[in-house]
Amino acid sequence: MIKKVYEGIRARQNISTAKAIDICSSLTKVCVNSVYRAVKYDEKTSAKKKKTETRGRKKIVVDEDVKYAIRRIIHGFFLNELPTLNKIEAAVAQDENLPKLSRKLLLRTMHEMNFYHLKKKPKVSVLKKSKLCYGEEFRNSNTKIYYLDETWVNEGHTVTKVWQDCNIQTRRQAFLEGFSPGLKAPSGRGRRLIITHIGSDSGFLEYGLNVFESRKTGDYHEDMNSAVFETWFSSVLSSIEHGVIVVMDNAPYHSRRTEKLPTSAWKKGQILEWLQ
Repeated sequence: MIKKVYEGIRARQNISTAKAIDICSSLTKVCVNSVYRAVKYDEKTSAKKKKTETRGRKKIVVDEDVKYAIRRIIHGFFLNELPTLNKIEAAVAQDENLPKLSRKLLLRTMHEMNFYHLKKKPKVSVLKKSKLCYGEEFRNSNTKIYYLDETWVNEGHTVTKVWQDCNIQTRRQAFLEGFSPGLKAPSGRGRRLIITHIGSDSGFLEYGLNVFESRKTGDYHEDMNSAVFETWFSSVLSSIEHGVIVVMDNAPYHSRRTEKLPTSAWKKGQILEWLQ
């Protein structure tokens, strides 16, 4: 209000600043010093604002085509390994079709695309409900029931936070848009341990743990076969009491044929021997 009165006085009368401040003071009933401070404060604020608007470089805007290419690069990591900012920056720099982006600009662009470094969603292996419901009559008769299963642990599991595309909400959406649903398990290309164990309502069996290092790069089931499982299961049977129930799922390596069946590649002698 003081500033508007002061400007009105200067616009109507060709007088000095000091005289205009005196007139403004008498009209607004505000002391001269307060009028002076109000006028000078407004001038300083305007000068500071103007300086701020002209300072620094113009904000760089990354177009949608570049953002789409960066997004595909990040999703490419999801298929095989754990993405990090260093890996993403190196991959973007190696792409000749993309402009040179600083690390700060790349990070800002990823945030604009809704990529955030968030806590990894747990993928916990649990006993199926069908297993727990199995043998209700045996539980009622106080029969001991053991449950066994296999799982794996990977070096990538030690990372608590990973880059995630928050635009992808479902696998169907990822499929329709041509992207991955996220980081595949197991994450990373590091070593992987295969774990087999058996337990009951009393806890895990003392000598039932079997751990070995994986030699495969795909699903952990490739490392398990009927021979490995049978060797472990035979040792477990010697450690548990008689008259118990052992529950397992229908994994392929949990059963095997005791004899080979004839195929078209068999010779006549092999078929005759099998028939006998």
